[in-house]
Amino acid sequence: MLRRTPDAEVERARHRVITEKFPEKIQQRRPPILPEIHRSQVAERYADELAIILEGYVIDVGNFAKEHPGGEGLLRAGYGGRDLSEGFRKLNFHTRHAKGLVEDMRIAKVIDD
Repeated sequence: MLRRTPDAEVERARHRVITEKFPEKIQQRRPPILPEIHRSQVAERYADELAIILEGYVIDVGNFAKEHPGGEGLLRAGYGGRDLSEGFRKLNFHTRHAKGLVEDMRIAKVIDD
């Protein structure tokens, strides 16, 4: 089966190669500006969406859930904007790649009330 590599993953690999071979050419990359949402509003706003909270961000897992190595069921527990941060931290074998994917799927920053 042929699998397409997501553009964001290709871009991260390209950035890593340039960083290692040409460190003088690296400029500071600005993180994207995400909308902010109060924690108390997350459940209502994302009630019917495949979105979870991880590490203070709302993460859209809709396109990734079926590919999740641990199965979609692990993510399903957080659908509707529930916080799965504790479970994510407990599974300390998440790779840098997995953490990078999570960063790419961020859609909002959660602000505590």
